[in-house]
Amino acid sequence: MERIESIARKNGSKRKVLKGLGLCIALLGAVSCQSDRTDKGWMEQSFDLATEIPATAQDSARFILEQSMQHNAQFQTFASNLNAKLKLGGLRIGMGGQIRIADDSIVWAVIHKMGMELTRLKLTPDSLLMYSKAGNMAAVYTDSEDSLIEPVMPLIFRLCQNMLLQKTDTLLFNNPLELSRNKKKLWEIRGISEDSLSWTVLIDPQDFRTTRLDVALKDGNSEMQASFQYPDRKTMDIRLAQDRKELIHVEITYTDPQWDIPLAFPFQIPASVPVMNNHGLIKSMQKVENDFVHPAIR
Repeated sequence: MERIESIARKNGSKRKVLKGLGLCIALLGAVSCQSDRTDKGWMEQSFDLATEIPATAQDSARFILEQSMQHNAQFQTFASNLNAKLKLGGLRIGMGGQIRIADDSIVWAVIHKMGMELTRLKLTPDSLLMYSKAGNMAAVYTDSEDSLIEPVMPLIFRLCQNMLLQKTDTLLFNNPLELSRNKKKLWEIRGISEDSLSWTVLIDPQDFRTTRLDVALKDGNSEMQASFQYPDRKTMDIRLAQDRKELIHVEITYTDPQWDIPLAFPFQIPASVPVMNNHGLIKSMQKVENDFVHPAIR
């Protein structure tokens, strides 16, 4: 986070970094509308809480987060189909798609509507590739030194993977913690850092499942908010807002999730499509083709 602050000061404002983070969360929110899974990681978990929590530990936010992390699904790969409802202002769109994840390395997704592919996305800890067939455009964000996205790319990747898999992460330990109970008797843990990033996570005391994660990033008088709610293990409700004004709302339902199966992560862009790189300039397709796209990344 100190690095984010230093990059932001170098550019005179955190606004550019904030917009970059907002862009990626918005893209990922839209992309999350795509996959299912076969519940090896979730439904086969069992919990024995009676003997694990000493009375003095129930007030410990760190202890609760550690317990929640222990119950995260363990996997090497994950794949699923999904159904999604996307709301952009007054526009409502129903979509489907697929999602594939390689733990700690790749999040791949494709979105389709009525059997036609619309968008393909591939996210790694240091790059984001997106191709929209409907708009006949592609974008590449990398960890180049001049990129405004680079300082937050690893954070974006971890937030995305955790969001899609409903996982508790060590990211939450980086700040001073506050613990309370809400009206529904859920544990509510808040963290506030000096770099204007704050978060709140709600955890069910019955099984240590994360039921909601709210993230906010301030830039002067403006604030970007992202909210991820999990009514159950196969359902997500994602909202992105700025200054409390909703920008994007996605409801996602996973179907047929599968864990630890062999996966490929193809990502192809037609050579005729111009690619916008992370400087906002149009580069020749040949360079992007050589560096990132062809042959299909697997």
